[in-house]
Amino acid sequence: SSNSFSGNIQSRLPYGQAGADFTLQPGQYRSLGLNWYGSLTATAHGAAFSQSMAGNEPRMMIDTGGVAGVPVNSGNGVTNRFGIAVVSAGSSYRPGDSSVDVSALPAGVDVTDPVVSQVLTEGA
Repeated sequence: SSNSFSGNIQSRLPYGQAGADFTLQPGQYRSLGLNWYGSLTATAHGAAFSQSMAGNEPRMMIDTGGVAGVPVNSGNGVTNRFGIAVVSAGSSYRPGDSSVDVSALPAGVDVTDPVVSQVLTEGA
């Protein structure tokens, strides 16, 4: 008789959800799977991976002037190496805020206006 082993791990990250799974059947096979589930938003101003969003869900692209690692919207996003983050902007046609988490900024980084309020249309 042989034992089989399997397991998986999932993690929600600012850039989407990542996961891995494995199965080991000694003497028969081994398998390893990796997955990612999220969104990629690209414009003429930059591109960033983010949590999964529907095609017409409003989103806000935040540019920190090239500063990487800046958390936004309570850690739901973080700026990439180009200083760009994309976060959900809430519901269409309703006021919403996007914010930089000033308590978790990298050393030497200051923000003059950490909260931006906006009303976006559908598909914005």
